[in-house]
Amino acid sequence: MSTLTTHPGSFIAGAEHRNAGNPLDVVNPADGRPFTEVAAATEADVDAAVQAAGNAFAAWSALAV
Repeated sequence: MSTLTTHPGSFIAGAEHRNAGNPLDVVNPADGRPFTEVAAATEADVDAAVQAAGNAFAAWSALAV
């Protein structure tokens, strides 16, 4: 069985972000077989996500529960 992903990356700051890492297998835990691949995040991809989270912190923390 194979599944195609429609987005090769992450969502950062509310937008699609194309990860630059090598493909990673996604494994079915029931049988241990890979069924698709996803793009891994590089250090730069993670840095972009952390930066976006830091930028959003003040606005999000001011919201009511």
